[in-house]
Amino acid sequence: MSSLHKTDNILYNSRQLHISSEFRRLRSIMAFLLACIFSLQKSQSQEFIFNHLTSRDGLASNFVYALWQDPSGYLWIGTENGLQRYDGYQFFSPYQGNNDRLPHLPVNQILCDTMGRMWLRMGKTIGIFDKATFRFKQVKVANGINIPSATDIFLDKDGKGNVFLLARSFGWFYFDEQSATFREDNTPFPIPRSFALNTIFDDVKTGRCWLAGNNGLAYYDRNTKQLYRSGISASKHFLLADPRLGHIVNNIYIDVKRRHWLTTWDTAALTYRNFCYDERTNNWSDDTLGLSAVSSDGYYEIHKFTEFADTTVLAYGLNFMAMREEDHFGGFVFKDVTQYSIVFNRVNAVIQDREQILWVATDNGLFNSMSKVNNSLHLLLRQTPKRSSINSLMEDVNGNIWMGTWGRGTLPRQSNLKKLEMPQFANPPKGDDNYDLVWDMHQQKSTGRIWFACQAGRLMVFDTIKSKPEYLKPAPFGGSTIRQVEEDKQGNIWFTTQSGKLLKWTKGSGLQDSAFKVVQQFGSVLPRLMLDSRGLLWVATTGSGVKVVNTTTGQVVNQYSSSITHDMLFGNHVRDILQVNDSIYAFADDGLDLLNFNTGQITRAPGYKQWPVGPVLTMQVDDQHNVWLCTANGIYKYNLDGKHFIRFTQWDGLVTMYNSSFVMETSLKLRDGRIVFAGNSNLVSFDPQQYRDKSLPPDVLIGSCKLFNEFLPVDSLMKAGSLTLPYNRNSITLTFAALSFTRIDKLSYYYKLEGANSDWQRMDGPLQVNYTLLPPGKYTFMVRARNEEGNYSPNITSLKINILPPFWRTIWFFGLVVLCIAGALYYLYRLRIRRLLQVEKIRTRLARDLHDDMGSTLSTINILSNMAAKKIDSDQKTSQDYMSRISDSSSRIMEAMDDIVWSINPVNDSMRKILARMKEFAGNVLEASDIEYSFTVDEAVKEMTFDMEWRREIFLVFKEAINNIAKYAKATQVDITLRKQKNMLVMNITDNGIGFSADKDQTASLRGNGLRNMRKRAEAMNGSLEIITAPQSGASVVLQIPLA
Repeated sequence: MSSLHKTDNILYNSRQLHISSEFRRLRSIMAFLLACIFSLQKSQSQEFIFNHLTSRDGLASNFVYALWQDPSGYLWIGTENGLQRYDGYQFFSPYQGNNDRLPHLPVNQILCDTMGRMWLRMGKTIGIFDKATFRFKQVKVANGINIPSATDIFLDKDGKGNVFLLARSFGWFYFDEQSATFREDNTPFPIPRSFALNTIFDDVKTGRCWLAGNNGLAYYDRNTKQLYRSGISASKHFLLADPRLGHIVNNIYIDVKRRHWLTTWDTAALTYRNFCYDERTNNWSDDTLGLSAVSSDGYYEIHKFTEFADTTVLAYGLNFMAMREEDHFGGFVFKDVTQYSIVFNRVNAVIQDREQILWVATDNGLFNSMSKVNNSLHLLLRQTPKRSSINSLMEDVNGNIWMGTWGRGTLPRQSNLKKLEMPQFANPPKGDDNYDLVWDMHQQKSTGRIWFACQAGRLMVFDTIKSKPEYLKPAPFGGSTIRQVEEDKQGNIWFTTQSGKLLKWTKGSGLQDSAFKVVQQFGSVLPRLMLDSRGLLWVATTGSGVKVVNTTTGQVVNQYSSSITHDMLFGNHVRDILQVNDSIYAFADDGLDLLNFNTGQITRAPGYKQWPVGPVLTMQVDDQHNVWLCTANGIYKYNLDGKHFIRFTQWDGLVTMYNSSFVMETSLKLRDGRIVFAGNSNLVSFDPQQYRDKSLPPDVLIGSCKLFNEFLPVDSLMKAGSLTLPYNRNSITLTFAALSFTRIDKLSYYYKLEGANSDWQRMDGPLQVNYTLLPPGKYTFMVRARNEEGNYSPNITSLKINILPPFWRTIWFFGLVVLCIAGALYYLYRLRIRRLLQVEKIRTRLARDLHDDMGSTLSTINILSNMAAKKIDSDQKTSQDYMSRISDSSSRIMEAMDDIVWSINPVNDSMRKILARMKEFAGNVLEASDIEYSFTVDEAVKEMTFDMEWRREIFLVFKEAINNIAKYAKATQVDITLRKQKNMLVMNITDNGIGFSADKDQTASLRGNGLRNMRKRAEAMNGSLEIITAPQSGASVVLQIPLA
């Protein structure tokens, strides 16, 4: 691994004194050596680029204490304001406050035991957090153990993964599963309180459990079951005999290379000491080289050592974080560029996740670095004492990278950006600084000479064989800045200028002015020259699009601009030109335009509007024909097959455009396939292959499920496989992500909600979907991720959502409604049948009545009429008698007809109509017989209604009673009463007549028929008829009818 901190800058000094050639040569060598030495403070090659996450990004607090990545890939973060979970896109805080929820406390430690349980230490509160249900169960120390309140406590695990609690300078306590408490009586061995324990390291390989305390070093041998202490117990291990380890030992850590790292506090010198014992050599080693010199702030503390998968050892603590690389420790602090640096007072935790990303928890937020993943190289050009910017790049035949700068001439580097010995550019023209303003460079293939295009028409040609530069100011350039240098297939050199000239130098010519010929005058700045595989020279202009020049004739054979209707560009200000493959060319203007050379068609790159790409400044194509763009908004890769853009930032080990000093306007593709972007004071070199996403995307995980404003435990939902909700709780918000921190913003997400839509939809924007007021039904939410190669996640993540309908939309309710409707229809049917039967019954009764009453009466009238006709001449008296009987029969017929018509008329259904007819009848009959009567009716009775049958039966009973009184009772007073008694209609007809006895009265047979008819009518109405009478005592007829 290269050094973390390299500060070298090669400053080309273009000014020399006019002295003797020998002295000038010596002076040149001295200046070069001094420049090389001085350059160590001018620029840096930095391998670790850190990203910074703070409360502005959603972190609960900038004081971060603990980190842990769970098996699913989520990063759990302990902060001053509680616990959070991070998926690369957003921070999620489990809800707090209830009895079984997280308390509102800072989370200082996160630990995972062998059973996969997540342990949290929140100050003095310790417990197990269920990340599936978000429930917290506190674990306490067993009764009888009183840890002093001022004692620092920590969670840790032994070599077997058993969790224990370490109380610094007091003791340790193992977790007991049965009692769910920390106990001191089940520790593997006792540790005396006097030892003042600080740290424990369980060395599984040797069976030694090392103890570091305020009274030295000790270890417990699990084989001999004996505790050995410094200066007390006899031990063959010489570390216990070393007097330097007999006092305060703060830390001990053993790495996989069997190096024992120890930190102590020297009580005599009042300073920290660092030691490393190499077990393989059985001796002290100098591996601590640089460990004490990392912190530039003087005082520091090393709190912990850790080790990465590649055996790299890292130490951190107060004002300290250092990584061992090669043969010494190097720090991470880079003061001059805070955008790249990690800035902190205290490092609380460091982990390396499953993708080899370094995560650092500090008191200044959360930092991470992917520099170990992508191996990108960075260079920063410091702006003191002289400001400069990188204008151009060139790779020479030896694979070295040359930077053409504005202000410092040329700066060569090795391909790994390490310093390169500076060539001697002797005898520059005195007082002419234009040669320090380099716009472009090119190494001639046939001769190896390097051509430098400079400001104000200056041209420098460096002979690499003779190490001799030539400083030119050719007249054909007219003093205009030379912007580009390019060589055609015949070895001729072409130039463009700021004033719009295209010039040619023919191979084999000298360097005199006449060797440079003006071929074309385009009238605008020409920022880019590109020779394609066909031998055509493509010229970018800042006002008239792109010109294509035949290198043999010098004539323009084609042009592309926005003013031409055919082959139209989207902008005439073209900054770069790139041949992507045999047929596709890319133009960098206000966007990315693609030309199909075979068809002549120009299109704006599909998907360009979906991304804030902005104007393209420079481009390169990788070996897979992906176009890499640098814009003011960042670095992008355009996948020609997938037709989409992918943005890369500092998070990916490249560069984030914080301000104009980070904008890069020049680029270079190296022969080994690496791409270099540079501009202003920044340069980044990377291998595009490392940014090619060939593996399948991980399965998408649903991160949170919010029902209105209530979060639901997602793990429990996914384990259950479904979510069932009532109809009035149907607004759902789901967040999701494929947990890969190296692929943030690199994957495309597609989702759908089966039951609502059947088409996959691409997610644009935050990874969150909202379903508001879902109608009742069964749905399945489905989501998957796709990489740039078009490969989808192995499995589709799904969650079934069942929105229950309201009760009035359930099957049982529909069944009940159907049953009710069927019942109602059946009832209506039965009612219709009943009415039909009633009508039939009425018709039958009418027919019977007409037949029985009227038929017999009419027959009688007919007979009497015939008899009267026969007797009219012979016996007039008898004939008159017959006529009188005919009159009586006719009256009865009319009366019967009137009763029938009245009873079937629905107008008479009300009790008021019945009472009126009863009064009318009683008046006609009783008044004709000189009988007084009274008619008393309750108000409740007047509101009653009866059907036709009952109305007729009531009236006929009343009529029969009144007729009997008029005919037989010889009464002078009749009292008629109708009242409602409970749920009965009671009709009472009382007279003061002679009464009767059914046994002796000679009219009993006549009355008996009438009374029987009255009782039958009462029974037809489910009622009863009672007659109360005695001779000479009047009579009472009581009719009782139940009311419905």
